[in-house]
Amino acid sequence: MSSPDRLSKLLESFGVKEAEKRACSFSFSSKAGSVPSGWRAFTFDLAVPFWFVTAPGARTTEIRSLAAGIPAENYMLLADAGAYALLVLRGHKKDDNSPLLIPMRKDEEFERVMAVMRRLNFRSDQLVAHANLMSAVEKCVDGG
Repeated sequence: MSSPDRLSKLLESFGVKEAEKRACSFSFSSKAGSVPSGWRAFTFDLAVPFWFVTAPGARTTEIRSLAAGIPAENYMLLADAGAYALLVLRGHKKDDNSPLLIPMRKDEEFERVMAVMRRLNFRSDQLVAHANLMSAVEKCVDGG
């Protein structure tokens, strides 16, 4: 699969289409001031916050820093760095508040994440979407 195809299919596994994305500012993160000028942010209409960031040439640490500035307890961020994609999932837990970072370079890595996300619903309502986000975090930690 080519990179654009993989990203389109990955977005579809979350229940959204790339054509549905809406441009937004980086104000969702307190680290917005350190975002390189070539990056772009988009959002989708889901019951849990979901941002899609195009970040050509970004390092994982830069994307992690952006995600660390997001105050929401539950969110999903997908960054397209060109050579790889990075999915950041944060489902609030009492014992562990750190987000899960899932780098994807190979088709198998994309397929593993898509298999998890396809089974979940992030559109219906906040309660269901947040429960599904927690489930996604657990399944991705366990390897699907």
